[in-house]
Amino acid sequence: MNTTMKRVLLGTTGVVGLGMLIPAPVFAAEPVTLSIDGAVRVEAFFVEQDDEGTTSSRGFHLHLDDAGFNLKARGEADNGLVYGAAIKLDADAAGGGVSRSEAMLWFSGGWGRLELGNDDGAEDGMGNHGGDLNSGASGYDGGPSAAFDFNGAEIAAPGLKNDSDDAAKITYFTPRINGIQVGVSYTPDTDVDGTASLANGVTATGGRQDHIGLGINFVQSFDDIGIRLSYVLSHGDAELNETQDTNSWAIGAQVDFGNISAGGGYGDSGDSAEAAGSLVSDQTWGDFTVRYKDGPITVSAGYFSGSASITGSEDDEVDIFSIGTAYSVAAGLSVHAGFDFIDVDQDGTANDNNGTLLTIGTKMSF
Repeated sequence: MNTTMKRVLLGTTGVVGLGMLIPAPVFAAEPVTLSIDGAVRVEAFFVEQDDEGTTSSRGFHLHLDDAGFNLKARGEADNGLVYGAAIKLDADAAGGGVSRSEAMLWFSGGWGRLELGNDDGAEDGMGNHGGDLNSGASGYDGGPSAAFDFNGAEIAAPGLKNDSDDAAKITYFTPRINGIQVGVSYTPDTDVDGTASLANGVTATGGRQDHIGLGINFVQSFDDIGIRLSYVLSHGDAELNETQDTNSWAIGAQVDFGNISAGGGYGDSGDSAEAAGSLVSDQTWGDFTVRYKDGPITVSAGYFSGSASITGSEDDEVDIFSIGTAYSVAAGLSVHAGFDFIDVDQDGTANDNNGTLLTIGTKMSF
């Protein structure tokens, strides 16, 4: 089957499937409701590192790490169809700008959930790893890159490399049966976001086309023990002949027992999205974190290691050990602190860097 025919069949299937899920006439059993939530987080960074080329010699930084809000609408038809829309706005852009990062429609019922629009794919939302348990400033899965110079290291944080991000897509999630759920996303072109010109879908740029995101997870509780397992996959054809296709996967596991949780993950991106004939390959990462929670207090300790093979040079390696804590002061208000030990061995001694990062912050969620 050629690529054009595959796209036509996928698009037709999505439209026909949606039509079957919404028989006419459909009347509202409940009026559409609107809600808003968001968060603002401000952090202070105290950093000491050998290489200060990017962050200058100033060891103190004040940073608006996260600010934004979500607009949500939800309705229910008299045939049991639940439907809604969501728009995510970021207010932490450079210069104080506000930007739309996600916008989507969704439909759900006993058959599962269908999402249409600009949102994360199944490969992003269904995975888990140790960084999910990092307390406070989120440690190696948080903001070290805002204050620490990684010198262009290939793998400096956990997660799939070159997923579909927020590009326009179709995503379907099955109902969860015996703890198991499957999700799959199709993105025609990862360069198309929002009202981007259709030319973005036919012009060869640095993106990926016919991208498939897959997620499978198992979530179950046995007495006082909770278990979460996941497998996610990102696959897409490179638009440029001189770029490698994306083939990236990751697994994750988490166990909860009383006040203690432990989780870890491993990912392999191979030579995804690298230039054809690139010297970079075998891009992998692994992490593990333990967290303790007692009422308003959480404490965690975790370790991350990322590496890539570079032909003709030393391997590119990043190691981060993170400890963190957070305290809930009042409803929606918390304070947190984190300490990271970071070591970067990046393609030879000239690009090496190591140091420490202390993060202190506060967050308001509403």
